[in-house]
Amino acid sequence: MMEYLRFGLALLFVLGLIGACSWFGKRMGLAPRVRGAGGRNRLSVIEVQAVDARRKLVLIRRDTVEHLILLNGDRDLLIESSIDARADIKENSAPEPHSPAKLSRILPFIGNSNA
Repeated sequence: MMEYLRFGLALLFVLGLIGACSWFGKRMGLAPRVRGAGGRNRLSVIEVQAVDARRKLVLIRRDTVEHLILLNGDRDLLIESSIDARADIKENSAPEPHSPAKLSRILPFIGNSNA
């Protein structure tokens, strides 16, 4: 019986060491990060706006092009594509947030149905 107890304690000790090494590696920044060419992210989520309980409008940016997507529980819909994002980008600053006026232009096309 003592041998089973020793085996269990050794197993817990090894699993604890693995967990501690994993935690320490993440804290030190050793976890791999996937980046695009030049060390920058090419794809980012700019804004998420809830339309109702089931639907969301998502504005994503790839390089200098933005796409507006309606996410639904059943299917997704591309609302607007190839929006030039260079007008929003200023040198050495974050992009300006999109105005609610842009969203109000899109909402009549979505409709008010809950289906």
